[in-house]
Amino acid sequence: MVDVSALNNFISVIEQKFPAIKIQSDHLTCHDWSTATFPTTGKTLAILSPSCVEEVRAIVQLAVDYNLPFYPISGGKNWGYGSRAPKHELSIAINLENINCIQNYDKVTGTISVEAGVTYAQLQQFLYEQPDRWRFNGPGSSPFASVLANTLERGLNQGVQMEHWRSIVNIEVVLPCGELVRVGASGGDRGLASGPNIGGLFSQNDMGIVTSMTVCLDPLPNYWQHLHFSWLDQEYQFANMVDRLQMLHRKGLFATSLAIHNLEKIISVTDQYPYIDSHGTLPLPASVKQQYQTELGGDWFGEVAIAAPTAHILDMLREEVNKELDNLPLICHWGEKNAQGPYFHDFTQGSHQSMYWRKLDISSSDNEIQKIVSISPERDGCGVIWLAVTMPWNGLSRPITGSDTNEPLYEFIVRTCYEAGFEPFVSMQYPNHRYGYMVISIIYDRDQSGQDQAAVALYYQLKESLEKQDYVAYRSSLLDDKLSRTDKDLLLKYVNAYAENQ
Repeated sequence: MVDVSALNNFISVIEQKFPAIKIQSDHLTCHDWSTATFPTTGKTLAILSPSCVEEVRAIVQLAVDYNLPFYPISGGKNWGYGSRAPKHELSIAINLENINCIQNYDKVTGTISVEAGVTYAQLQQFLYEQPDRWRFNGPGSSPFASVLANTLERGLNQGVQMEHWRSIVNIEVVLPCGELVRVGASGGDRGLASGPNIGGLFSQNDMGIVTSMTVCLDPLPNYWQHLHFSWLDQEYQFANMVDRLQMLHRKGLFATSLAIHNLEKIISVTDQYPYIDSHGTLPLPASVKQQYQTELGGDWFGEVAIAAPTAHILDMLREEVNKELDNLPLICHWGEKNAQGPYFHDFTQGSHQSMYWRKLDISSSDNEIQKIVSISPERDGCGVIWLAVTMPWNGLSRPITGSDTNEPLYEFIVRTCYEAGFEPFVSMQYPNHRYGYMVISIIYDRDQSGQDQAAVALYYQLKESLEKQDYVAYRSSLLDDKLSRTDKDLLLKYVNAYAENQ
């Protein structure tokens, strides 16, 4: 429980000693910050917006002195996982969006430092203006998401390097005591020094506030080409198809990660719920789904890209891929050479359409940029919960362990979602030939009575079933504990034991 007098004294000290720090504590603003795309219990007491790292350190030191819980927010676009809402019941938000400098750009090694408030749009604009052909692709959510926060949360990005957290060179972090430390290599042209690499301790947890990060950029190849494909389940089973695609990935024919989405996912990105055709029935009727399948031409839809140093090599590479895919019942479409696409592009557009899948009243705008900037699924009552797990390439087709019916996992997911009243939006992302990531999206209208409770119940049911298959979450939400009490105790035990023996 937060001591009200302590909170008031804390704010008074901040106002006196650091008048440049913007403080918001009105009910409406705090309510907005406490609202996510699913029910949460945390409440934001105040939002403090520093403009430099020294002010962050001061806020942290004072918050610890007054025994006030706090949490950092960079872009607040953590949709589907918790948005800007706090994990603890009552907390102070430290808004880092004004700490947004881009520094230490190295055009030779392809590294750059970004502060916590730097967005993908800001970084991509900076790189676009340079002649050196370095890029840094963004997530599917918003170009105004924080580069630093999304990377630390292990967000997935389409491109040559889908797992950008593997591109971290170093980070600067404010510890709970207020001290600022650098963890990792000393620069982009250096490797790690001897000793344990503790940078991972500050990913997906609250052990410190990361204010700056140096990352490796992706080189834009001389030539590239995107491939889009689809197929019907009745013509070729998912398990057999991914086995073939996995082999192509292993052979090194693809320059990027590979994505596969089910029909429902594609519909949600391109359309809104067809209330008229379905006569208001929820979830999506089989007859209406069949219409979409006929119109779009598949049950599964994939995308990947190839790249090469010369146009001639690119042509040969495309011919080799075509030869490998020639005997498969795929509908393939190659984009134009060097055309902007999901993997190779100058600017990430983001896709918010699916979050509004079931909303009846969407405000329209002729200005697409303004629409993206002002998007707020929390304000608009969008229900969005993302369940993200890591699994083998053919994990979706494997039977559920302990099931009497030997039901494949994907069929279980589809059946469970539809029985609960939701469409199963499933995406698979494969960064390499060894493993993949699956994201199940539970999308609904929070303004409809009972939908919050049903969606959360479905989330826990699916999560528990996947964990029994050893398909564990790679990214947590406010519905979970990011680091369990047992894990924290074990970590402290290791650290204390190490310190005592030095």
